[in-house]
Amino acid sequence: MEIQERKDRVRRSTFPKRLNRRIDERAEARIQAASKESDTAIRERMARLDRTWDIDRALMLGVAVGGNVVLELLRRRRGPRWLHRVLRAQLIFLGVYALGGWVPPLLPMRLLGLRTKGEIESEREALKKLIQT
Repeated sequence: MEIQERKDRVRRSTFPKRLNRRIDERAEARIQAASKESDTAIRERMARLDRTWDIDRALMLGVAVGGNVVLELLRRRRGPRWLHRVLRAQLIFLGVYALGGWVPPLLPMRLLGLRTKGEIESEREALKKLIQT
């Protein structure tokens, strides 16, 4: 399974680099296990990959939920004034992520095993080759 790291801004921004290797090794282990299964089982795995959330989708949900919580607290005047800065920081981090692929929650998200679209698609392509052979 080959993922072009220079084209993937999240992989490029993931530190320590061993996290990328761990994610790749887990995918490779799933592919090896699938190679011993039936075509039906491989297709089921591919269907699960189609429903797998990538790191971009998870991050957008986190920003949307967090931003709405902050806005609601500010609207009700229950939250402290520094919540404005929290919301501003979220939006700045979202912009930094869009441009460079790094954001503070990237490390915990990668530690949890969240993958990029490219990583998910690479596994999908490898599984597809198993069916064709």
